[in-house]
Amino acid sequence: CVQYIPEIQISCASLTPDKNILLLGMSNGDVFFWDIQQKTRLKDYSLYPYISDNSYFQQILCSPDGKYIACLLSDMILLLDAETETILFRHIIKKVHYGNMILFSENSEYLFMQFDSNYMLLNLKTYQSIEVKDTDNSGNSFVTAVFSHDNQKILILDSHLIILWTLNGRLIQK
Repeated sequence: CVQYIPEIQISCASLTPDKNILLLGMSNGDVFFWDIQQKTRLKDYSLYPYISDNSYFQQILCSPDGKYIACLLSDMILLLDAETETILFRHIIKKVHYGNMILFSENSEYLFMQFDSNYMLLNLKTYQSIEVKDTDNSGNSFVTAVFSHDNQKILILDSHLIILWTLNGRLIQK
């Protein structure tokens, strides 16, 4: 269903919650929106004005309610309004490495981010963030995270730590 474009590579992909649109993070910093049923490209959105020449996509996600698109690039995290494509939040990543990740809560109220041995939780209603720095994650391990069903806690697992983080900001580390 996806057209072949030889000069641009697909770096990452994600489906919208209704599973009708495929979001593609492209090697040139563009986001392509593909209608899966019609097998056509609906629109493109270029992140180029906001990213550096060395940026590349690592992950793209649509929030469960379909209102937000989160883009994890090699050197920044961007949160876009899915309808207007306006940038709502931007965070610069200082160290470029694999192992970074982003994850929406099931109720689309929070965006969890892991980068540079740090964890950040962004409240999507207020755009306020809580950041935990220097978690002993060397930056080389891959992190797994999952929100609780009530969206009040997040469990974070990496190669060295197990962390239970309550969304009121309290961190319980084991």
